[in-house]
Amino acid sequence: MKGSEFHQKKEKGDVFENENARGYQYALTTKLLMKTRKLHDARTEADAGVSFHSKINMEPRRIYCLGFKAIIQVLLRDVDGAKETLLQAEEAVLKQGRVIPHFISSYLLGQFLFHLHILEQAISSNEKSNILAYQKKAYKSGKKALKNSNKYAPDRTEIFRLVGLYYWLTSSQNKAVRWWKNSIEEGERLGARVELARTYMEIGKRLLEEKSRFHELSGIKAEEYLEKARTLFEEMDLQWDLDVLDKIIAYSRPSSIAI
Repeated sequence: MKGSEFHQKKEKGDVFENENARGYQYALTTKLLMKTRKLHDARTEADAGVSFHSKINMEPRRIYCLGFKAIIQVLLRDVDGAKETLLQAEEAVLKQGRVIPHFISSYLLGQFLFHLHILEQAISSNEKSNILAYQKKAYKSGKKALKNSNKYAPDRTEIFRLVGLYYWLTSSQNKAVRWWKNSIEEGERLGARVELARTYMEIGKRLLEEKSRFHELSGIKAEEYLEKARTLFEEMDLQWDLDVLDKIIAYSRPSSIAI
């Protein structure tokens, strides 16, 4: 190989490695900011990631960033924005054909979270004409997210929590608590402390609802789950979650406070 050819190949390799590293940086930074609920910074980073991967024509990672963006928008109550982002991701997934479990995971999680959010809003507002349709969408997207989690473990604790929430919202409380037990077991097994704390908070929140048929789960009362969540949130300095937790306790009507 001539010297010039060698240097050309090396330069191309360097460019690829740099792009690859930058791509990972966008994804990891966005995920960390989202997980710690620094949501406005996370949305900025997600937008940058989407733009970057569009420029280098790396569709699987663009889908990954779009999924994160949708999750962030749901958490920020930007429902219209989340809907548009999910449509972009869906279009990209259809064009791509097959996307490996890792890169499609955030999109499937975002879609499920979005459908649960609009379902809970419809239930809270007693929008009877929409509840059944939203319930079907949440079931379908939850099934996809759950199936993907069989191949991508990091999302399991959170998805199990959300599956439990789906059954709670659709008045299948026995199934809901079984999935929350699964979420706790998986969170403990994986050492997923952030997601485990959010499962504790979800359980405490729901058991305090007037419609709850359960006063405790695995011998632990609602208030105790909230305290378990608080302990972990304080250890990890998760102020966003602590603020949500304080609202749950202050109102004592958690159904009016969607996480």
